Amino acid sequence: MIQAAAAVVTLTGHDGDVLGLAALNDGRLASAGRDGTVRVWSPGRPDEAPLVLTGHTGPVRAVTGLVGGRLVSAGDDGTVRLWDLTSGTATSVLRGTEVAPRTALEVLADGKLAVGGGDGVVRVWDPARPDAPPVEHRHHTGAVRALVQLGDGRVASAGDDRTVQVWDPGRPSAKPLVLKGHTAALWALAALPDGRLASGDGAAAGPGRIRVWDLKVTPAKPLVLNGTGIQRALLVLGDGRLLSVDDAGPLRIWDVATDAATPDRTVADQSVGTVSAALLGDGRLALGGTDGAIHVRALPAA
Repeated sequence: MIQAAAAVVTLTGHDGDVLGLAALNDGRLASAGRDGTVRVWSPGRPDEAPLVLTGHTGPVRAVTGLVGGRLVSAGDDGTVRLWDLTSGTATSVLRGTEVAPRTALEVLADGKLAVGGGDGVVRVWDPARPDAPPVEHRHHTGAVRALVQLGDGRVASAGDDRTVQVWDPGRPSAKPLVLKGHTAALWALAALPDGRLASGDGAAAGPGRIRVWDLKVTPAKPLVLNGTGIQRALLVLGDGRLLSVDDAGPLRIWDVATDAATPDRTVADQSVGTVSAALLGDGRLALGGTDGAIHVRALPAA
């Protein structure tokens, strides 16, 4: 069901938390739910029901688009599923030899798929060879919650062990660059246009923080930005500013080029209960909540 009010489009249908969101190249929006379903919405056509994809046997933690119009999802059932959005069926199911929740996804520049695990392992699969075993990167000691590929081809991963690790996907045995300083589990990463890396943490007991790392500087001395709650998402806007989505309420837009420790813009109480977020191709922001709803809204003017 889709409801529109005050320039906000609300998409309802999930039974429980909306744990992952992804903007697709054709303008649609994919969502991953604690209810075990993946749904594909058309925010520009508010009367159209979503495509519902079923097959996972537990919460779906992450979803993202693939080239060729396909979709990939990952969940607590230990599977990664590749979907044909024309037929609504899974064309491949990637399992691996060790069953563990699949908690994060990132499509790499070469078309391979990096999958973060609840066991701290990042597995890199080739979707063109679904029967081939993944390459395993065993760097973390806790669940991997976020992944992002940097402009130089390296991958950054972060999660429950409170570290950010930067590594070469083609060299699984090489030691990663380990960035320390966070004091809570990490939930979000973003690659900035200037080559820097942003990471966001948070816990129920205290405010979350964002660190902006210059990977060319050793030892790393990040810019630290203070949030309110858990930093559920970090999104790079078209003008290079950083949007932080805080589950305690505020949306903050940071001009990180100035090294200022205060946000350029703050929009209060817009993301209470948010657990996922995505920027749509038309510039709007989608927020997935604990109430099973997705709220699509315009961002404030610069």
